[in-house]
Amino acid sequence: MNVSKWFIVSISIALFPMSAQAGFFVEGSAGYAIEVSPEIGGTQEPNIMLAGGWSFMDWIRLELGLVAGLEKAKSLDASTQIQVRPMLVIAPPLVPIYLRGVMAVKNAFSDTRQLAYGACLGVGFSLFGVGAFVEGGALPATVDSELQWLIEGRAGVS
Repeated sequence: MNVSKWFIVSISIALFPMSAQAGFFVEGSAGYAIEVSPEIGGTQEPNIMLAGGWSFMDWIRLELGLVAGLEKAKSLDASTQIQVRPMLVIAPPLVPIYLRGVMAVKNAFSDTRQLAYGACLGVGFSLFGVGAFVEGGALPATVDSELQWLIEGRAGVS
């Protein structure tokens, strides 16, 4: 094999999509959302999410994420400032694209909890043995009794 073929093979292995393996996993990510309805352009504060879960059959993952806004994390009150996100991820083997269904529970630990449902489309890959992903999705949120649709971008490692 000549040098150019070795280079192509090496790059392909490094950038090959993560092969999902059955078992427990943990991932961390950062996200940022922009309001698209009722007005376009309103922004949400950046947030961080720590999620853990279990993968089945190499292409289905059940996850539970805890999300906190970066500004709110400084004086965190878990009853009103942590969002719980149960998620279902469909990630076909050998394809770097996945679909994530999200149920967001805002104010999960208080009497004023609110539910929202959304979905994300993402790309996962492995770079030198570290799993990484980038995704974008739509998620509704209720702010001051008004329904807002948000487009959220998120990047993380697993």
